[in-house]
Amino acid sequence: MRKLTGYIVAVLMIAFCVAAAASTAANAAESNERTLSSGDVAVTGAFEEDAVLTVSKFPYTASALDQLVKRKQVANEKSIVGVYHIQISGEEAQEPSYRIVIKNVRLSQFVKNKISVIDENGVYHAVSNFSYVNQAVSFRSPALGEIVIYKDATVLYIVISSAGFVLVFILIAKLIEAQHYKDLKTGKLVRKQVREHDRKYW
Repeated sequence: MRKLTGYIVAVLMIAFCVAAAASTAANAAESNERTLSSGDVAVTGAFEEDAVLTVSKFPYTASALDQLVKRKQVANEKSIVGVYHIQISGEEAQEPSYRIVIKNVRLSQFVKNKISVIDENGVYHAVSNFSYVNQAVSFRSPALGEIVIYKDATVLYIVISSAGFVLVFILIAKLIEAQHYKDLKTGKLVRKQVREHDRKYW
């Protein structure tokens, strides 16, 4: 009987130790809303207490360029403003949502600027809305990975093409008017003014 009681006590002690260890691990890995910063980049989300933000900046990357070219977002790397590779250590939330702020970004006012996120699995995420204040962009994203800021010059090309068409039209009209004036001056064209009462007696 004493032997059986000793076994029960030992099992209970082991179970208690395992539960305590699991509880400690859960508390250590508990995620809370916090903001991590690295250089010009700040990311707000649910992170573990010892989470670390790592950011690498590139003019462009082959993976980002391939994705955007495939989707006909850009024609070449010249349209890419910059690529920020963002990683955060530790476990991520079940349904992550991040607020990302990137400072010292120079966007052109003459083209449409866009942002996309290509996550660690190569999945493309379009950022529908972002703000741009004092050379800082801020937006929300469901994933981290390669943050790609790029220019979509389609609208600019349409405006330039339309302006070129109007310019050609005006030039042709001017040439026709000049030729008409030249013909009048040399006497090839004669303006005949016929009055209504003259028509009646012809």
